[in-house]
Formats: sequence, structure tokens, C-alpha cells
Amino acid sequence: VTRLTRFYLEQSLWNNLVDLKFGRMDIGVDFFPFACTFQNLNFCGALPGWISKGVDAWPLAQTGGVIGIHPTPAWSIKLGGFEVNPNNASTSQGLKLSTPGPNIGTLMLAEVDWRTTIAAAQGGQSLAGIWRIGGWRNTAQYQDVFDSVDGIQQLLGDDASALQSSVSGSYFMGQQEITHNAAGGGLSVFGNWVQADPRTDLVDQMISIGALYNAPFASRPDDRVGFAIGRDRVSSNVANAERLINAAGLGPVPVQGYEYITELNYQFQVWHGLALMPNVQYIHHPGGTSANHDATVLGLRLVAKF
Repeated sequence: VTRLTRFYLEQSLWNNLVDLKFGRMDIGVDFFPFACTFQNLNFCGALPGWISKGVDAWPLAQTGGVIGIHPTPAWSIKLGGFEVNPNNASTSQGLKLSTPGPNIGTLMLAEVDWRTTIAAAQGGQSLAGIWRIGGWRNTAQYQDVFDSVDGIQQLLGDDASALQSSVSGSYFMGQQEITHNAAGGGLSVFGNWVQADPRTDLVDQMISIGALYNAPFASRPDDRVGFAIGRDRVSSNVANAERLINAAGLGPVPVQGYEYITELNYQFQVWHGLALMPNVQYIHHPGGTSANHDATVLGLRLVAKF
């Protein structure tokens, strides 16, 4: 599958006070730009794009524009508007500059960024951090997840699916350097929180915390250790529908709740621009239910930068 992920025009004005972008891009260019230093998607990239309808994360692109305002080096405000087109995910999209088919709504996003610096002790290197808070609203209509649960239509005796007039959500993310070491790396910690729409999104909340340690050994300055813990929550609307099905004797079906994910990885530099990242992941209550056995996943990622 070939995709055109980022193709946009960017223009800075008034000594970088205002930054304008327009074209095809994924939301991670400006909104929830979390680095992908893990293999599990709970800790990788623009997390709202994994769970909320109409929000497309890399490598899916959307047509739209972003206005960035930078009143001071520490603060910035970003506003964006994008077309919502379900055909963005089509594998036949290729290198097209526009998506065929009708747009069903508008995705609007806003984010405020704050960059911090912790003063270093005794002339050491300062410790940088960044904190972001944002949200989105999608004006497209989507089916209520309550009505999408298998068997609920049979129970209620109504074939008509309820449509919600919009989808909205919010998020918070932060990352802060804690230490520096002699090899040029050090320890940084991060935390992410995403609240999606429980009416329309199957997973309506993602929470994760973790740590990254760059240059863990003086002889390996380009290596990195990563560790993260996350929790996904299935919408309570889905759980309520599943309880009704069981109470009516149409089940049993598992009542979904929380899924917990842990990942430990080590990325080591094989050669200039080439790295391998073996990792181990542990998933507790896969799918948000104890009816599924816990799973251990062994992964390996190849990273090539030219």
C-alpha cells in the first residue's frame, strides 16, 4: 500500500509569530505529536487517531490547515480544521492529492503548548520539558456504540440505529527530562491521557506513563531503553449493552472494561542510521475482559533513517 502522508505548504509570518500550514497531513504534525519510541500503539504517535472516529493518525492524511501562534518561546497555540472523509483509509488512495467521495464533516482541533526548562545544578545542562493540552470536535454523524453491540437490537426490538450528531474529546500529554549523563543522554519521563467520546468510540479512554533512558552506556551513546505502562477503557455504553444482553438471557457475553498494557524495549544502534528494537509486551485482560487470557508478545522493530 502506498500513501501520501505529508504534502503541505508552510509559511511563517512576522518573525515566526504566526505559522500557517495547508495541504495533506496527519494530525500528529501539530496535534498530539508524541514520538513513536515503542512498538505497542498505546505508546506510539498521535493516540487520539487510534480510537476516535474521524481523527486520522499517521500514516493516514487529511486535507486541512493549521494556524500556529507563538507569542513567546515558551508558549504556543494551534488551531486546525480538516475534512472528514471515510475514504482516507482506503488502500487504493495511493499518491492522490485529494480523497474521492463526499466529506461527511469537519474535524476541528485546538492545542496549547508550554515548554519548560529546569535549571541545572552547578553549571550542568538544563533539563527541558514540554506540556500540552488539547481537544477536538468532529461534526460528522456516527452510530452510537450502544446500538452497535451484537444482540442489542434483538433485545430492544428496534432496527434503527441511533446517530450521534458529533464526536468530541480532549487530551493531555507531558514529557520532562530528569537527568543528563556523560554520554550525552539521560532519563526522561512522560505521561499521556486521552478522553474520547463514550457515545461513539469503542475505546473512550487511554492513559499511559513511561520512561526513556538515552545513552545507557558510555560505549553505546545511540542506544535507548524504554518502559511504559498503559490502560485502555472500553466505553461504559458498550458495557451497559452487554449487561442488558446477559440479563435478558441472550448471552452470556463478556462485559468489557479495562485492558492493561506494559512494554519494555531496548533499541540498539547496529550501524549509522540503522537500529533494532527488541521488546516484550504484556497485555492483562485483552479486549478489556478477564474472559480472555493474558498475553505476552515478543516484538522486534527495524528502524532505518536516511
